[in-house]
Amino acid sequence: MNAKITYLLLLCWLLVFEANGQTATRISYAYEGIPLEAVITDLQERYDLRFTYSPSRLPMDMPLYAKADKVEVPVAMETLFSNTPVKHAVISQQIVLRSDQGALSQLAKKPPLPRQTTPLYQEARHQRIVVPATPSLAVKTPTQLQGGDRWLKTKLEEEELARIAQAMEEHDRQLALEAYDATHRLAQISILPYLGTNTYRSDEVTNNISLNIFWGTSRAINGFELGGVANSVVQDMSGFQMAGVLNQVGGNVTGTQVAGGMNYTQGR
Repeated sequence: MNAKITYLLLLCWLLVFEANGQTATRISYAYEGIPLEAVITDLQERYDLRFTYSPSRLPMDMPLYAKADKVEVPVAMETLFSNTPVKHAVISQQIVLRSDQGALSQLAKKPPLPRQTTPLYQEARHQRIVVPATPSLAVKTPTQLQGGDRWLKTKLEEEELARIAQAMEEHDRQLALEAYDATHRLAQISILPYLGTNTYRSDEVTNNISLNIFWGTSRAINGFELGGVANSVVQDMSGFQMAGVLNQVGGNVTGTQVAGGMNYTQGR
């Protein structure tokens, strides 16, 4: 029995490790003008990262300039593709890539500046300083990735491209929901500012119901707030607000305020 339990625990640990292994991996790179295709090949070979993309829909010869030193995969990808026409999403064990058509249409190669031949022109002062990659990366014609994603081939069908776009849209929606959940609460209870259920994030959270025994702080109120002494709202208050002494709102008020001492609204 003990052996079976140990085997099950080991199996669960391996599954969890595999599910989180890629994003928990810390990677380093330094690219100075390395083409996108060579960068993908380099990351695949050194860190066994798996990419899903259509080579015919990405600027594979676009040079990349980015550095990262022992950072996790999501952070490394954000640094690598920032200020480029390539959009990415880390989904499960895949790094999904697709082009931003709007940004891609604006990508144009700048013509080289004419070189002056006059001896008065100090050419050495205008030479570009190139920082060598660490580890060094030779620019070569990339070969087919071994052991990569099964969607990686010369040309993807339209339905496969639609699947990539759908996965990235779902990823964006999930991130938006997580951001909303992190800044919105049904209710909070506090004794003093930052001494309550929202703790140090009190001024970052919007509450539907806020009950402050003495004094409380919220980013915004969309519903009802009651304070024994005072209520402080960083942005807008919408609904009904009552305090024993003071209601203080940094934005606009839509609804009713009642205070034993004063209502102060910075906006409308």
